[in-house]
Amino acid sequence: PMEPLRQVIDQGGLYDRKKIFYKQILDLIVVAACGPPGGGKSDVTPRLTSKFSTFCFPTLAQDSLLRIFRTIVKGFLNIFPKDVKALAYTLVDATVEVYNTLFAEMRPTPSRSHYTFNMRDLSKVVQGVLMVRPADIPDPKMLVKLWLHECSRVFHDRLIDDNDRSWWWGMCGRLTKKNFGIDWEESFKTIIFCDFIDKPMDGSPSIYREAPPMAKVQEVMVEFMMGYNVEFNKEDDLVFFEDAVLHLSRLTRVLRQPRGNALLVGVGGSGRQSLVRMAAFMADQKCFQIAVTRGYGMVEFRDDLKKALLDAGCDDKPMVFLMNDTQIAKEQFLEDINNVLNTGEVPNLIQNEDMERIMSTVSLKVKALGKQETRDVILSHFVYLVRENLHTVLAMSPIGDMFRTRLRMFPSL
Repeated sequence: PMEPLRQVIDQGGLYDRKKIFYKQILDLIVVAACGPPGGGKSDVTPRLTSKFSTFCFPTLAQDSLLRIFRTIVKGFLNIFPKDVKALAYTLVDATVEVYNTLFAEMRPTPSRSHYTFNMRDLSKVVQGVLMVRPADIPDPKMLVKLWLHECSRVFHDRLIDDNDRSWWWGMCGRLTKKNFGIDWEESFKTIIFCDFIDKPMDGSPSIYREAPPMAKVQEVMVEFMMGYNVEFNKEDDLVFFEDAVLHLSRLTRVLRQPRGNALLVGVGGSGRQSLVRMAAFMADQKCFQIAVTRGYGMVEFRDDLKKALLDAGCDDKPMVFLMNDTQIAKEQFLEDINNVLNTGEVPNLIQNEDMERIMSTVSLKVKALGKQETRDVILSHFVYLVRENLHTVLAMSPIGDMFRTRLRMFPSL
C-alpha cells in the first residue's frame, strides 16, 4: 500500500482500475506514525518518507519519567497518613530503578521473546498502587508490600525459569533496603492484594487490599467454585494449591483494571482456561469464547469478534474474550486481535447495520457526559468503551517457533 499512498500525496490522486479514469483527491493531509523496522514492522521506502516532514520522538529521559509519575503518585497519596505520603517520590524512584534494571539485564532472547519492557509497564505499576484506599495502607511497610506486589505482577510474572525469578527477588531485596530501609522478608514473595475476599453484596466497588493467610483465601475460592458450578450447572472440582491461588489472584487483578489484558504462557492441560473462567466469575464478568467448528474461518471469527466488541461497547460492562492457540485456525485472527489490543477497533468490522445499536445506546452515554452527539464523537466513545471493558486473554504454548513468530509479527500481544 505504500506506493498508492505516495502517489496520492505526490500527484493528488490515483487511477480507478475498473472504470479507467483518474480520481483526484482534494484537501487531504496525511499524518502517519511508525516505529523502527523489525519485529513485525515493515521498512518504509525512501520514496514515501521523502514526502513527509519527519519528527523523531525518542524515549523519555529519566527526569521526565520521574516528573510524570511523581506528580501522579504524590497527588494520590496526599490523603494518606503522613509517613506514607512522605514516600511518594521514593516509591516512584524505586519503580523507575526496577524498570531500568530489567531493561538492561533482562533482554529478549529466542527463548525469552516476551521479555520486552516499556513505559506501559511503569504505568501499570502505578495504576496498581492507585487501586487502594487510605484505610488499607496504615503504615510505610504496607505501602512497600503493595509496591512489591504491583512490581511483581507487572515484571516478575513474565519470568520463565527459577534463575530469573531468583535474580528478581534478589534485586527486590536490595532495592527495598536501599530505598525504603526495610529488611527483606521471605513472606514478601507470596504477598497477595486482591478484591474478592469481602465482595460487597450491594453492587458497590470491591475493595483492593492485602489478602488474609493462604488458608482463608483457599476457602473463599472454594466458595466461589461452588457458586460457579451452581450458576453454570457444572461439576468442576478445582484444587486450589498455592500456585493456583496465586495465578487466580493475578487474573482477578488484571480483570479489575480498565484495559487489563493477559497473555497466559504455558503448556496445554495446565488449567489456564479453567482459571480464566473462574476469575471472570469472581469478577462478575461474562466470559466469551469462540467455538471453532469445521469450516470456521475469517467470516465466522469476525462475526464472533464483532459480537464481543458490540457487547463491551454498547452494554458498557466489563467482559472477558478468551482464546487459546488451538483456536487460531488462521493467522489473520491474530491480526484482528492485535488491532483490538492496540486501538480498540478492527478496520471495516463494524457495518452500517451495526451502527443503529451503537448510536441508540452510546449516544445516551455521550449525552450524559455533556458532549456533542455527532456520529464521530459517538463512534470515538464506543471505541473508548471497548478498550476499557473488553479484557482479552490469550492462552498460548511456548513450545516451538510459532510462539516467538507470533510475538514478533504482532507486537501488541
